[in-house]
Amino acid sequence: AVLILNHQQSSLFLPSEKMVLSALRSEDLTNHLLGIALPLDKFANSLSAIVPPGQLDRFEVVPRQQEWVGLAGPSLGDWTSEWQFQSEPQAVTSVKIRRGTWNCTIRYDPPVGLAVEEIPKKITFTSAQWQIEAVVQELQPLAELPETAFAGDFGREVRWVEVAPSAGDPANQ
Repeated sequence: AVLILNHQQSSLFLPSEKMVLSALRSEDLTNHLLGIALPLDKFANSLSAIVPPGQLDRFEVVPRQQEWVGLAGPSLGDWTSEWQFQSEPQAVTSVKIRRGTWNCTIRYDPPVGLAVEEIPKKITFTSAQWQIEAVVQELQPLAELPETAFAGDFGREVRWVEVAPSAGDPANQ
Protein backbone atom coordinates (compact mmCIF):
# COMPACT_ATOMS: atom_id res chain seq x y z
CA ALA A 1 0.00 0.00 0.00
CA VAL A 2 1.03 3.60 -0.57
CA LEU A 3 -0.23 6.25 1.88
CA ILE A 4 0.07 9.91 0.88
CA LEU A 5 -1.03 12.46 3.48
CA ASN A 6 -0.86 16.16 2.72
CA HIS A 7 -2.88 19.33 3.20
CA GLN A 8 -4.41 19.40 -0.32
CA GLN A 9 -5.42 15.79 -1.07
CA SER A 10 -4.67 12.60 0.85
CA SER A 11 -4.91 9.10 -0.54
CA LEU A 12 -4.27 5.44 0.18
CA PHE A 13 -3.45 3.19 -2.78
CA LEU A 14 -4.34 -0.48 -2.23
CA PRO A 15 -2.75 -2.40 -5.14
CA SER A 16 -4.34 -5.74 -4.20
CA GLU A 17 -7.80 -4.12 -4.42
CA LYS A 18 -6.91 -1.90 -7.41
CA MET A 19 -8.43 0.94 -5.41
CA VAL A 20 -7.47 4.38 -4.12
CA LEU A 21 -9.20 5.87 -1.07
CA SER A 22 -9.06 9.64 -1.29
CA ALA A 23 -10.02 12.59 0.95
CA LEU A 24 -9.58 16.35 0.77
CA ARG A 25 -8.41 16.45 4.39
CA SER A 26 -5.89 13.99 5.86
CA GLU A 27 -8.00 13.87 9.06
CA ASP A 28 -10.93 12.42 7.08
CA LEU A 29 -8.75 9.65 5.66
CA THR A 30 -7.24 8.75 9.05
CA ASN A 31 -10.75 8.79 10.57
CA HIS A 32 -11.95 6.36 7.88
CA LEU A 33 -8.92 4.07 8.40
CA LEU A 34 -8.24 4.39 12.14
CA GLY A 35 -11.53 5.57 13.62
CA ILE A 36 -10.24 8.99 14.69
CA ALA A 37 -9.49 12.18 12.79
CA LEU A 38 -5.75 12.19 13.57
CA PRO A 39 -4.20 15.49 12.43
CA LEU A 40 -1.55 15.32 9.72
CA ASP A 41 1.17 16.74 11.99
CA LYS A 42 0.47 14.18 14.76
CA PHE A 43 0.65 11.32 12.26
CA ALA A 44 3.82 12.65 10.60
CA ASN A 45 5.55 13.34 13.93
CA SER A 46 4.77 9.82 15.14
CA LEU A 47 6.25 8.30 11.97
CA SER A 48 9.37 10.41 12.46
CA ALA A 49 9.62 9.84 16.25
CA ILE A 50 10.13 13.57 16.82
CA VAL A 51 8.97 16.09 19.38
CA PRO A 52 7.38 18.98 17.46
CA PRO A 53 9.26 22.27 17.95
CA GLY A 54 6.03 23.96 19.12
CA GLN A 55 5.87 21.61 22.12
CA LEU A 56 9.48 21.95 23.27
CA ASP A 57 8.71 24.94 25.51
CA ARG A 58 6.41 22.80 27.68
CA PHE A 59 8.26 19.49 27.24
CA GLU A 60 9.24 17.75 30.48
CA VAL A 61 11.31 14.56 30.84
CA VAL A 62 10.78 12.47 33.97
CA PRO A 63 12.26 9.10 35.07
CA ARG A 64 9.88 6.12 35.20
CA GLN A 65 11.24 2.67 36.16
CA GLN A 66 13.83 1.61 33.54
CA GLU A 67 13.10 4.45 31.10
CA TRP A 68 12.53 8.16 30.72
CA VAL A 69 9.19 9.68 29.69
CA GLY A 70 8.86 12.94 27.79
CA LEU A 71 5.57 14.73 28.40
CA ALA A 72 4.08 17.69 26.58
CA GLY A 73 0.90 19.44 27.64
CA PRO A 74 -2.19 19.45 25.45
CA SER A 75 -1.77 20.89 21.98
CA LEU A 76 -4.40 22.35 19.70
CA GLY A 77 -7.52 20.17 19.88
CA ASP A 78 -6.61 18.75 23.33
CA TRP A 79 -4.16 16.17 21.94
CA THR A 80 -1.49 14.97 24.37
CA SER A 81 1.66 13.03 23.54
CA GLU A 82 4.03 10.99 25.69
CA TRP A 83 7.42 9.84 24.42
CA GLN A 84 9.12 6.78 25.97
CA PHE A 85 12.94 6.85 25.96
CA GLN A 86 15.32 4.05 26.89
CA SER A 87 18.55 4.99 28.67
CA GLU A 88 21.17 2.74 27.10
CA PRO A 89 21.55 3.38 24.28
CA GLN A 90 19.53 6.60 24.29
CA ALA A 91 16.59 6.08 21.96
CA VAL A 92 12.85 6.62 21.52
CA THR A 93 10.97 3.34 22.04
CA SER A 94 7.38 4.57 21.62
CA VAL A 95 5.00 7.52 21.50
CA LYS A 96 1.50 7.54 23.02
CA ILE A 97 -1.03 9.95 21.52
CA ARG A 98 -4.26 10.72 23.39
CA ARG A 99 -7.41 12.75 22.93
CA GLY A 100 -10.25 12.20 25.37
CA THR A 101 -10.76 8.44 25.79
CA TRP A 102 -9.04 7.60 22.49
CA ASN A 103 -5.35 6.66 22.51
CA CYS A 104 -2.80 5.13 20.20
CA THR A 105 0.68 3.80 20.89
CA ILE A 106 3.36 3.88 18.19
CA ARG A 107 6.29 1.50 18.84
CA TYR A 108 9.62 1.54 17.04
CA ASP A 109 11.62 -1.62 16.36
CA PRO A 110 14.46 -1.18 16.87
CA PRO A 111 14.11 1.93 19.06
CA VAL A 112 15.03 5.14 17.21
CA GLY A 113 18.33 6.63 18.34
CA LEU A 114 18.59 10.34 18.90
CA ALA A 115 20.81 10.83 15.83
CA VAL A 116 18.98 12.07 12.75
CA GLU A 117 20.18 9.14 10.63
CA GLU A 118 18.61 6.48 12.85
CA ILE A 119 15.38 4.88 11.60
CA PRO A 120 13.30 1.93 12.76
CA LYS A 121 12.84 -1.20 10.66
CA LYS A 122 9.23 -1.58 11.82
CA ILE A 123 6.64 0.87 13.20
CA THR A 124 3.59 -0.57 15.00
CA PHE A 125 0.45 1.50 15.64
CA THR A 126 -1.83 0.05 18.33
CA SER A 127 -5.18 1.18 19.75
CA ALA A 128 -7.93 -0.66 21.61
CA GLN A 129 -9.63 -1.47 18.28
CA TRP A 130 -6.79 -2.23 15.85
CA GLN A 131 -3.09 -2.74 15.17
CA ILE A 132 -1.16 -1.72 12.05
CA GLU A 133 2.45 -2.64 11.31
CA ALA A 134 4.51 -0.70 8.80
CA VAL A 135 7.84 -2.09 7.61
CA VAL A 136 10.42 0.48 6.58
CA GLN A 137 12.28 -0.91 3.59
CA GLU A 138 14.27 2.13 2.59
CA LEU A 139 14.71 5.82 3.37
CA GLN A 140 16.87 8.02 1.20
CA PRO A 141 17.63 11.71 1.65
CA LEU A 142 16.88 13.93 -1.33
CA ALA A 143 18.95 16.97 -2.20
CA GLU A 144 15.78 18.62 -3.50
CA LEU A 145 12.17 17.55 -3.03
CA PRO A 146 10.34 17.44 -6.39
CA GLU A 147 6.92 19.13 -6.58
CA THR A 148 5.34 15.78 -7.52
CA ALA A 149 6.67 13.93 -4.45
CA PHE A 150 3.27 13.94 -2.75
CA ALA A 151 1.08 13.63 -5.82
CA GLY A 152 -0.29 10.14 -6.38
CA ASP A 153 -0.56 8.96 -9.96
CA PHE A 154 -1.83 5.40 -9.64
CA GLY A 155 -2.86 4.84 -13.25
CA ARG A 156 -6.23 4.49 -14.92
CA GLU A 157 -7.01 0.90 -13.98
CA VAL A 158 -7.84 1.70 -10.36
CA ARG A 159 -11.15 2.56 -8.73
CA TRP A 160 -11.20 5.89 -6.84
CA VAL A 161 -13.33 6.10 -3.70
CA GLU A 162 -13.85 9.52 -2.13
CA VAL A 163 -13.98 9.34 1.69
CA ALA A 164 -16.71 11.53 3.19
CA PRO A 165 -15.76 14.25 5.69
CA SER A 166 -15.82 13.12 9.32
CA ALA A 167 -19.26 13.94 10.73
CA GLY A 168 -18.06 14.19 14.34
CA ASP A 169 -15.09 16.42 13.49
CA PRO A 170 -15.64 20.02 14.67
CA ALA A 171 -13.79 21.29 11.58
CA ASN A 172 -16.68 20.04 9.45
CA GLN A 173 -19.45 21.72 11.43
